[in-house]
Amino acid sequence: MKLSVIIPSYNEAGTISGQLEALTTQQWYQPWEIIISDNGSTDETVAIAEQYQERLPNLQIVDSSDRQGAAHARNVGCICGCG
Repeated sequence: MKLSVIIPSYNEAGTISGQLEALTTQQWYQPWEIIISDNGSTDETVAIAEQYQERLPNLQIVDSSDRQGAAHARNVGCICGCG
């Protein structure tokens, strides 16, 4: 894996589609992955992200709700990443 895009999220139902739509148009010719590290969202963030898994087979959704905070969510995403 050459590149990992880590997206920490917490109640991002209003913005996650825009971020993932932008990533569907990217042209990167090396192996890459997208990791959404959800930090305990209580809205539809995860459900919306799951709808993109068919279009983005390199998309992984991980649970980082064991501790709150963007830094923790990023760290969990990095641990799960391969890039």
